[in-house]
Amino acid sequence: MKPLVACGTSDGENLFEDHFDNAPYFHLYKINVRGFEFIEEIENISGENTEDQESDEELKAKNISSLLKAKSANVLLAHQMGPELAKISKDFVPIISHELDIETALNSVRERLHLVEREWRKGESREYLVLEES
Repeated sequence: MKPLVACGTSDGENLFEDHFDNAPYFHLYKINVRGFEFIEEIENISGENTEDQESDEELKAKNISSLLKAKSANVLLAHQMGPELAKISKDFVPIISHELDIETALNSVRERLHLVEREWRKGESREYLVLEES
């Protein structure tokens, strides 16, 4: 597994404080035991042109999943995740960080790459990893 982490953000420095799927942007980072590297910023346009709130949440989650899979992301790093995104996270290792600072959160993920890789090997039965504040 080559971890490519998608972080939901509004300012590029902190994780978005609301659900991952409501973040205005996703920042992608390559990560390994030595560090991490910013790859690109993707604008979250998944919720545009929606009319029916209930089906919209499911559609938005599927659109985000498709977008991030197309970029080869396989780890989602967020402060919060909604239930719809959790349903489709079989394609990702979902990680909840209580730390908002992206750099600090990515370092915490980097220190626990063995846990991320173990979770990835579980396939569709993956569960959330939760990173506590340091």
